[in-house]
Amino acid sequence: MNEIEFEDVSLDDLLGDSQPIDDNLDNDPTTQDDDIPAGDSDLLDHPQDNPDDNSDDNTIADSDVITSFLREYGVENGMITYENENGDTKEVHFNELDSAEQLNVLKGLVSSTNNLADHEVQTINFLRQNKVTFQEAVEYYSQKAIQDYIKANGPVQKEYTIDEYTDEELYFADLKDKYPEMTDEEIQADVDSAKENEELFKKKADAIRKQYKAKEDERTQAIQQQQKDQYVAFDNSIKQSITNFNEISLDYKDSKADALVIDNNMKNDIYNYLMRVDENGKSQLAKDLEDTNKWVNFA
Repeated sequence: MNEIEFEDVSLDDLLGDSQPIDDNLDNDPTTQDDDIPAGDSDLLDHPQDNPDDNSDDNTIADSDVITSFLREYGVENGMITYENENGDTKEVHFNELDSAEQLNVLKGLVSSTNNLADHEVQTINFLRQNKVTFQEAVEYYSQKAIQDYIKANGPVQKEYTIDEYTDEELYFADLKDKYPEMTDEEIQADVDSAKENEELFKKKADAIRKQYKAKEDERTQAIQQQQKDQYVAFDNSIKQSITNFNEISLDYKDSKADALVIDNNMKNDIYNYLMRVDENGKSQLAKDLEDTNKWVNFA
């Protein structure tokens, strides 16, 4: 906690204290209805030329099985984010894929969760169904927890450094700041005189306290704005550097050597690695720097 300062003099100095204070988604995504009864989806619906044909019955059964399977892996309404052979990513309906592509999609869904526990699979499916990232989900529930707490307990009372001082100490320090030519004995005499009318003294002390709380708020806001401006400037600098980073020479000694072209997807990956933070406020770069095992293995 930072001590209150009167211009260039701290409150503890004014009080003559030998021991200063130490510096120190409105809608919940979990409510989405994903319990659609098997058979209601239009996935893999096939026309039935002959209702009495057993092969048609088998087709319907297969459709229900695949529909349930896709839903189990977080795929709703049959829409698949699919990467074609050219590397382009697009969203298509499962029925629009040919048999080989459908098989690859099903294999991919299975392989992506092969080594995961049930709760991990549920987390992945939740993110897919709600089309959010893990970071977005964490931020949403963090804000929701704060709102729920305030709703149940009322706003959190803000703490001020000035509240650590008694009315008499605050009154004394304020007089000393305003009238530096007065001695401590003269100031104490003024304090004692003011305290004779307890009600009036309390009003004066409260007014002084309010003034210094306003100063604390202004100083806190100034610091927060400065930190925000510094972050924005740094973030813009990183973005500009990544924008200008277009290729890596395969042989830095040869100016005519082939180069690896850095596309937009790679640039986004670089930015996320450097700047995107987790629920603990750490980027992947920061976490890698803290992991000494990675440095040892790299060396």
